[in-house]
Amino acid sequence: MTDSDRPASSGPFDPFDWVRELVLADLDAGDVPSRLLLAEDGQGTEPGVQIVARPESPHDDASPLSEMACAIAARPPRRAVWVVPGRLRDLADERAAPLGRCLVLTCLDRRPGGWQLHARTIPVHPDGNGLLLAAASDVEVELSPVASLMDDAARLAAGHDLQRTLAVLSIWGHTVATTEMGTDRSFGATLPAPNGSDRHRVRRIADEFEARHTPAAPAASIRRRPAIPTGIPDGWAPACLL
Repeated sequence: MTDSDRPASSGPFDPFDWVRELVLADLDAGDVPSRLLLAEDGQGTEPGVQIVARPESPHDDASPLSEMACAIAARPPRRAVWVVPGRLRDLADERAAPLGRCLVLTCLDRRPGGWQLHARTIPVHPDGNGLLLAAASDVEVELSPVASLMDDAARLAAGHDLQRTLAVLSIWGHTVATTEMGTDRSFGATLPAPNGSDRHRVRRIADEFEARHTPAAPAASIRRRPAIPTGIPDGWAPACLL
């Protein structure tokens, strides 16, 4: 995709630029998996890491989303976007059938003094030849199923080796791709072989995230999820972790 093909940006960090072509390819294949994109440089024009969630099993101790958050906690990036498929529902009648499909984009941006989160929904419409993405709309960040998870992971900042964390996610079934920013931007860097200590570390953090956030909880359980701390002055932080 060339610069002229990109949608107009709404500001210095437009997550739609990152995900549009990726999600359209997913739609053409008939599936939209959860996808986490990370950028470690300060520009945020291209992701340096892509993680596509493994299939979920009813026997999982932690959801794939809790496991993927370990990549943020290992070494918090300057920018991250998490794309989660969802369904549009009428809030006045939670038992009614879904009105349609959508994507929820949750964006994490490192700013001086803290982190900034915002969320968007993108309706997905059939057009006779497949599915198309409609215009994105900003929504309250608390409505995102992964916003509190992203915020917690960024503040945890475990300082672990990112490549070894990605290697653990890969052997657990997640699809992981990395690239060296500033080179040919091709994905395919070789990940190191993780050891037992690496797997134990990532499992422990994933279990902690799962216990605190329940990211796969249904809409009826949304009030059980931790809220995102807002209105905190620059230079200040929450008194305790979420």
